[in-house]
Amino acid sequence: MIGNMAQETVQPDYAKWLSVTEGMSYEQVARVLGEPQKSVGHARRPGEKYWLRYGHLSLKSVPHPSFYDFSILFDVDDTVTSKYDPFGGVFSMDGKPSKPTIINPISKAQYSHFPRTLDLPWQPCSGLYPITYELDLSIVYRKHPDGEWLPEWSESDEASFRRPNGPHLAISFPGAQPGRFRVRGVNSLGNGEWSEYREFEFLR
Repeated sequence: MIGNMAQETVQPDYAKWLSVTEGMSYEQVARVLGEPQKSVGHARRPGEKYWLRYGHLSLKSVPHPSFYDFSILFDVDDTVTSKYDPFGGVFSMDGKPSKPTIINPISKAQYSHFPRTLDLPWQPCSGLYPITYELDLSIVYRKHPDGEWLPEWSESDEASFRRPNGPHLAISFPGAQPGRFRVRGVNSLGNGEWSEYREFEFLR
């Protein structure tokens, strides 16, 4: 298990987790991953389909109801039907944070609400925990005389970075203009790769 009990995060060995495939029996999974975690709602129920949990991320700063579990669904015959991990199948094999995938906003989203608050969630990074994040936020700040925004982004500097502990940040955007952000994970082994930029715009 890869973990840090101070954050109550427990992860299975990634290579072993990836070796679990559809059709494997409960006993075969136990030989690879060991016994499942004891938790409410995850129990072996012969004669029924059931989920078992083999690890989890404890991300107390995340305000939305996501389950960051390593879970396996077993069929009525005790064979693997499917499995779920909190990283969307992207695993770091060297312990450094994997490249994050942004969830929201959708690309080129436009907003007209005020105040200009915006939730920015992304898929958590795999790797050695604890993992924190750096978020780089920039804006387009110049308009052409005809009213069109010029594609000139503000330069990234220390003031543009936010440092959330979990894979989510709520921001208050400064103006009625285009914006973009990217994010990367950081742990004791170094910085991970930046995500792709995600662009959006506030219309007022």
